[in-house]
Amino acid sequence: MSALAWFIIVLVLAILVPPVFSFIRDWDFKRQVKGKKPCRRLKSDRFIPKETTPNDPYYEILAGQAKLKAHQTFVSFLGFK
Repeated sequence: MSALAWFIIVLVLAILVPPVFSFIRDWDFKRQVKGKKPCRRLKSDRFIPKETTPNDPYYEILAGQAKLKAHQTFVSFLGFK
């Protein structure tokens, strides 16, 4: 097969695969909501991690300073002054 044919195949797959997976996910969700399929349960040995950020003002100041420094570093790489 030529390179053009492979390019077209890859392009078509890149365009068609995400909507197909989205359709399957939506169809599965609708079946669970209607009761045709049992809802999935979390296994007993697994857990959902909770977002734990303390409400300490000092922590928030440090986080803000770190973000500001990261943005300054990024802008300096771009060459702006």
